[in-house]
Amino acid sequence: MSQDNYRMAALHHRPDLVTACVNLLNACWPLSPGYRTHTLENSHDHFPTSLVFLDTRKRPEEVIGHVRLRKVVEYSKALMLTSVIIHENYRGYNLGKLMMKQTEDYARNRGFNSFYLTTSDSVGFYRKCGYRLGCSPVQPTSGNLNSGGINDMIKKFNTVQNSHMPPYSGNIGMMSGAGDANEVWMFKDF
Repeated sequence: MSQDNYRMAALHHRPDLVTACVNLLNACWPLSPGYRTHTLENSHDHFPTSLVFLDTRKRPEEVIGHVRLRKVVEYSKALMLTSVIIHENYRGYNLGKLMMKQTEDYARNRGFNSFYLTTSDSVGFYRKCGYRLGCSPVQPTSGNLNSGGINDMIKKFNTVQNSHMPPYSGNIGMMSGAGDANEVWMFKDF
């Protein structure tokens, strides 16, 4: 499989691919199709941004992967990756690594230089992509915050961090998703 046959596209520039992206994500992490569609349709250039990984050999192009990028409160040059997936039929061909590389290129071209993510079952894959364990949790934003909103968010995050609360899915920044006790934070500078 030639790497030239695959490319990333911002989903908000390809609204015709939203339904295919909903189906890909819901095959792994089921949510209400309406909610998932709403979330994906909120992708934009100023983040959060949903990127789709496309097989350009197919006509129309086929969605075979997805990554959601969100700004991080603590670091202006960092993004948090969520909902990272490659269609199961495309696994084992190094396309996940290619998707991650193209995601880095997308972010670098917009002035970012590091990624954060959480995972419970893909540590080996992310290590092969250059990610490291041992970072502190970060707080992703849900969009553009004014300076007062950022200060309020940091204050709330620091309160949760210092409260010694047990992790659960509501403690964004400590755990995500279903609050898997095996979930770990990873990061990469690029």
